[in-house]
Amino acid sequence: MLSFGLSASMTYIYALFVLVTVIYVSVGGMMATTWEQIIKAVLMLLDITLLAIGTMHQFDYSFSRMYREVAEYYPLLSVRTLFLTLNVKR
Repeated sequence: MLSFGLSASMTYIYALFVLVTVIYVSVGGMMATTWEQIIKAVLMLLDITLLAIGTMHQFDYSFSRMYREVAEYYPLLSVRTLFLTLNVKR
């Protein structure tokens, strides 16, 4: 069984979660599948929102500071470098 670097107990917890989900959807049919998709969508939106808030918190909620620090750390990602690479004239 692939563990993806997880401990054995975590692997079994994930396997149990998958098994419960399969049984739930098999017994519940399309209605269960629909509600499962709705719940997953809400959880993903919540995760993305928390990730965005956490990222912006690292930069004191300043987009310009975030872009400046990214450009300093990854100079090839700066807008000026991209324009020069693509030969875009202003």
